[in-house]
Amino acid sequence: MWEINRKDLGDTLCLLADHALSADDSDTEGISLPRVRSVLGKDWGFCHTVLRNAQKVAALWSQEPLPGTAHDVAAQVAALQQAIEDAPKSRAWRLRSRLGERVRWYETPEEVKH
Repeated sequence: MWEINRKDLGDTLCLLADHALSADDSDTEGISLPRVRSVLGKDWGFCHTVLRNAQKVAALWSQEPLPGTAHDVAAQVAALQQAIEDAPKSRAWRLRSRLGERVRWYETPEEVKH
């Protein structure tokens, strides 16, 4: 979500606080880093949006850390960001990245046509 709200940030924070990042695709309890890298390495817009929102989640965690969580969200976000940065990028991803934010890549919910 490009226009992410406080509730969505809180939901993401809770997911990262409760679920480990996993290098194993077959781990059904964790967040699969191979899957994340695969999806985001193909789509620059999705990747850019996830990285932007991850920064917001980390900022929220620093302002309002949850007590007694299974995982440190700041560390989870840092590991997630590093995994995404290190992921191989498709040719389409690299070409689209040249345009950056100069060309809009997202739609707001009100604009989606059915």
